[in-house]
Parts: sequence; C-alpha cells; structure tokens
Amino acid sequence: MKKVFSLFLFVLVLLFVYSCNLQMPTAVEIRATPELEFSASFNFSEYLREMIDFEGDNENLYDCINTEDMTYLFYKVLSEEINIEFNKLDDIEIGYSPSSPIVLYDSGTSGGAITIPARDLDDDNLRDFRFAETQSKLYVSGSKISEKLTIEIWIGSDDSSSKQFNGINSNFNDTLINRSNSTFAGTALPPNGSDIDILDSDVEVEVNFRIYIDTDKTIYADDKVNPHVKVEIASWLPFILVAVNKNNEAEIKLPQDLFSDEDLFGRESANDNNMIESLHLSIGLNKNPFTGATLVVKSGDIEFENPMSSTAMGFPITETMMQNINRSFPFSPKLSLRFKEGGSLSIPRNFHTTGVYFKARINYRIDL
Repeated sequence: MKKVFSLFLFVLVLLFVYSCNLQMPTAVEIRATPELEFSASFNFSEYLREMIDFEGDNENLYDCINTEDMTYLFYKVLSEEINIEFNKLDDIEIGYSPSSPIVLYDSGTSGGAITIPARDLDDDNLRDFRFAETQSKLYVSGSKISEKLTIEIWIGSDDSSSKQFNGINSNFNDTLINRSNSTFAGTALPPNGSDIDILDSDVEVEVNFRIYIDTDKTIYADDKVNPHVKVEIASWLPFILVAVNKNNEAEIKLPQDLFSDEDLFGRESANDNNMIESLHLSIGLNKNPFTGATLVVKSGDIEFENPMSSTAMGFPITETMMQNINRSFPFSPKLSLRFKEGGSLSIPRNFHTTGVYFKARINYRIDL
C-alpha cells in the first residue's frame, strides 16, 4: 500500500510540473563530504625488520625478544675454539712473576680474528642512518688464573691502538641465549663486563685479540690448579638510529604496495573526471617513532610533503593539490619518511596501525 501511495505522489508531481509548463532538469550535481573510519592492523615492526640486513658474521647474532625497541645482540666466546697452552705456567716458579709476557693466544698470528656485523648501510629502503647507542663489553671468567690474564683487543691488523684489560672476573651469563632460535631474553648487556669503546661502531669491524700473562703478575700455587678461562665479547645493537646525510635527507620507504599501481581515484584515463575535490587520509598508530619526520607522497612528477603527528600518519590532499593530480594520470602514490640530519628514529618492537580515517569532499555532476 505504501509503494502504491509513493508512486501516486510521484505521478502527481510530474503532472504539476508539466501543467505549469516547467522544464525538467538536465543535470544533477551531487555535493557531499563522506567520512569513513575503520580498524586496520598492519605490523610495521615486521615490515621494518624484513628490510634490515646485516653484513658479516650473522651466526653469532641474536634477536633480543624482550626489549622495547628492536635490538640485536652479537655474542661470541673468544676462547671456545682456542687451545690455550696453560702448560706454559710450568715455566714460572710459584711466587715469582714471568720474566717476559707469556702469550697464550694471539689471533693476529693465528688467523683467528672475528667480525662484528653491522647493518647494511647500502640498503635503499633505510638509507643514511647510523646506530646511535651501540655498546660492547668484554667478559673474562674461569679459574683463579683468569684474574692474572691480560686481554688485548684491536681493530684490523694494526695493534698500535689496542686496548688492554686485566684483573677481570666476570661472566656474561649466556643462559639467556637460545641458540636454537637465535634469541636473547635479556634487556641489556650484563653490567659487570668491561666497556670496549673501540668496537662501538656502525660499520662492520674485524676484531683481533691477544691473551697473555704480563710480567707484573705474580703466579701462586692456586693459579696452577686446573687452569681454564672463558673470554666473551658482546655488542648491543639497538635500532635507535640517527640521520647523518648532510646533503640529502635520510629516508625510509614505507610499504610500496599500500596502493596499487592503478589510479587511486579509479580513473581509467587522464580524460576522466575526478569527483573528489579534496581528501584526507589518516592512519592511526599505537605509537609513532616518526614524529621528527616528514611524510612524502610521490607519484610520477607529483610530490607532496606533510609533517607527522604524534599518533597518526596523515595524508592530506587540498583542492590545489587535487588540481595537480587531475592533470596527471595515473595517481598511484608511494610513501616515504624523510629525516633531516641529526633527526633520530627508534624502531619499536611492537609497532602497528590502529585504524584508518578517511574524509573526502566530492562534487559530481550527472547529466540527465
């Protein structure tokens, strides 16, 4: 009954229009500002993890699974593959110091140098960034003799700038390391080691070392009882980065498949009309380590920039921008983040999107 009444009312309107000799409309113009908000989850941590590549000895690299920021640990036991000739202690009388240093091991002459890996600095997806807070420590433990050892460490083949450590009695506690899945459960390096500042670098380094008993050490009977030693080295590599390029701004490429290669507005050719006058797309984040960055939107010769907010990644397109877009086809944006020199970036372990907010102003004409 309701449908019949509606049809009857429509017929009356038409009769009224024609009886008044009015013209029917030739076009209909639609203006609106639709808004849409929905939840969406994209794991930025996993995306950034996949773009990170290390050079060097990855066999001794461990993922730190309990840190707030994405962090890796390089850990190696320097003495585990070394046949230290402790029988050289037999040449030292109890209560006396050796007349000359007794070298137990020298990687420089035996070819036993180790390589501490570094992030691939040539990675185009995460370029012109350097580690900002690396830390390296040395741990020496074992029987009584370990306190009498001197550990000498240097970079490369030149030992003129070596650093000496002695009187150390500390261990790393490698029970936190799971070698089967290459993970480390600690949240920092054990504090009882000795800092090795010459290793705190963002480039791959070759480390040589020498283990010896110096002439100022007095050997006692306890030193000769079951002599053994464990020498450990560890480097802490948190992904707290700083932009270093002085000429061009450092850049992180965001997922390049966020948008397809087709036109974002559904146009099939450059001659198609675009009903959208302006657009704002905002991607919510559970946290934003990119607050010091500028969001860059590129498509062909078009490039827009927008500062980041503390909780979202904004993508606004004004009417003026849309006019430029309408003259370009297709509009298939690629996103990246640029940091000026000195800008910092930390990559959280748990970093994901929380939702997407979309607002557009449309103006569309339909010819009748």
